[in-house]
Amino acid sequence: MPHADLGAAREWFYNPGYGTQTILVDLGDVPLTTVDLKASDLQYIVEFAPALTLDGANKQRVELEEGVVRNGREFFHAVKAVPGHTYVLRSVAYRGEIVTVVNAGDKKIRIDRLKDDARSDIIVSFRLLERDARGDARILWRLLQTKESPKLEFPENEVMANQFTRTVTQIN
Repeated sequence: MPHADLGAAREWFYNPGYGTQTILVDLGDVPLTTVDLKASDLQYIVEFAPALTLDGANKQRVELEEGVVRNGREFFHAVKAVPGHTYVLRSVAYRGEIVTVVNAGDKKIRIDRLKDDARSDIIVSFRLLERDARGDARILWRLLQTKESPKLEFPENEVMANQFTRTVTQIN
């Protein structure tokens, strides 16, 4: 799931993708068809301006881990998965590269984990219909907005700082 915009683990929804900024909000038990991005209580998720620097993205990530309250709504990087609830997800998948260097005998092979990923900045609404005995989630979803994702600028000496960094890993 390195390129997924939405994952479910135990009782939580989150974004498992590489190099992403995630905002989730639980709207409660409302019909999926009534979600409107023009509503004042969703303006934070719509108007969110993704940082373009590593430091800025890290600050936004920490802010969303702690939670942001705007217009009576709480926005987080992960939310509790409650059957019958409707959610809105904004997933900003930064463009760039996450490189792994593999030692293959006398040569090194560079693998860019984002090479074939069509990165985007999306907003979707989804409703959790049920969780089965294994914990798998069955959802209905609607794409509400999509646009080109921003490119995150990395300092040249940045290696393995966190989820946003250009990662160079040696595998022997």
